[in-house]
Amino acid sequence: MHRWITFDISPRRAPQSRGNRRMGRSSPSLTILILVVPAVLALTLWAWNQRDEDVYSSSTKIRTKQTKLGDGCYHIFLDVGANIGVHTRFLYQPELYPKAVRAREIFDQQFGASRNNSDFCSFGFEPNPAHAERHARLASAYNGQGWRYSYVNAGVSDEDGNLTFYHNQDEGQNEWGFGDHNLKGVGVPVTVPTIRFSTWLQNELLDRELPETVYGNYSTGPRVVMKMDIESSEYRVLPDLWFTGIMCQTIDFLFGEFHPWDISYKDDAITGRGGLSLRSEEATGVLRTGVKLFHSFKDCSTDIVELDDESYLHDGMPFPGATEANSVGSQ
Repeated sequence: MHRWITFDISPRRAPQSRGNRRMGRSSPSLTILILVVPAVLALTLWAWNQRDEDVYSSSTKIRTKQTKLGDGCYHIFLDVGANIGVHTRFLYQPELYPKAVRAREIFDQQFGASRNNSDFCSFGFEPNPAHAERHARLASAYNGQGWRYSYVNAGVSDEDGNLTFYHNQDEGQNEWGFGDHNLKGVGVPVTVPTIRFSTWLQNELLDRELPETVYGNYSTGPRVVMKMDIESSEYRVLPDLWFTGIMCQTIDFLFGEFHPWDISYKDDAITGRGGLSLRSEEATGVLRTGVKLFHSFKDCSTDIVELDDESYLHDGMPFPGATEANSVGSQ
């Protein structure tokens, strides 16, 4: 049951005499009304504004608490198509790999020669389940040294989902042909998870928080360098990175391999877009033309170079704190 409080605001006539007449005198009820109503309105407006501020503050706090994998990383290396992860080793322990000339030159040019591993984060993307245990051990060994390495057990693509990849009977080369092509016609299929790489870059690297302390001596600001060797999936991934604009926003330098294979992607059933058909003899030429067009965009500073360094294919160097060699071929 509600109780209603009413105010009588009707003017009441007070007895007046010729000798005692007070012009403009208000009744007590009207005085209360004049004082209370503005106060109530002011309180209501304050409460409403405070509610908006609380909502904004709350949503801001939520956004602030949504951490990124790239937070706290000054420099970042993305090893996309990592195989057994030797490129991360070239970065963190270059002294063990004197023959990795091209990779060492790239890291020295992009990050500087007098760098400190504490300033770096490396992310290895590798969908081959045969290499999962190796990456787990590498991450454990490096993180134990304070060197940040994260293993992403997924392939990269232009959409989230699953793809059929093939073990192509090249175990002697650490299955460097593991991908969505059945190269010899006798490949063993396996379903692997894929992530839309442009979305991952946006969610985990774009606008990341930089560390307050930097330990190395660098002539440039923070940089993101990416190596790409994804067994023809570059024909899916690169256009998505280009046309979403995320490559220009997050990656400073990309080096990798373009594969001269037949490419056949079906159109999306709903949009009718996304299809691509290229013969092996034209595939790399089309991609190289795309890179030229990309470099012609004057408002983007990302550089793309077609090269790879496949020295030390089997690694062979011990992990930090270990005495035995970590050659995959000998295990």
